[in-house]
Amino acid sequence: AEGPELLRVRKNSGYREIIGSSSVIEQLLASLDRIVATDIPVWIKGESGTGKELIARALHFKHPLRRQHPFITENCSAIPENLFESLLFGHVKGAFTHAERDSQGLFQSAHRGTIFLDEVGDLPFSFFFKLSNETSSEIPSYFFFRLNSYSDLNSSTLSSFVSNI
Repeated sequence: AEGPELLRVRKNSGYREIIGSSSVIEQLLASLDRIVATDIPVWIKGESGTGKELIARALHFKHPLRRQHPFITENCSAIPENLFESLLFGHVKGAFTHAERDSQGLFQSAHRGTIFLDEVGDLPFSFFFKLSNETSSEIPSYFFFRLNSYSDLNSSTLSSFVSNI
């Protein structure tokens, strides 16, 4: 009897990858529907293996416009501290020793889509200020500068931040 019920919940919710029929799952699906209707940055917390990326992907692919654009994932704990800013915001040629050409960052690559930053808690504390400036606007269009550039860039990106509890 549980099998058909799970199938019904999956078909009706639009979140086919999220399996379950408990009241907690139903509350989660209702919360996701409310979040999808907005363009606010999302912070997903949970222990390892609880499906945080699954939730971020569900939000991305449920959104009528964002699902047509990139879903970009980056594990922040795997990035050397001196490369965070360049990786996320990009850089121009000559910004640092081995910057031989302009490079768009992940925010620009994810334009109109979603950027999923896993293990964001591993970012240097000073970097949170830069990141919060990029994602604090109520209008889902963020302006940022590449390293060594004075021209501002624009990206309309849904940001999903994830950390372990």
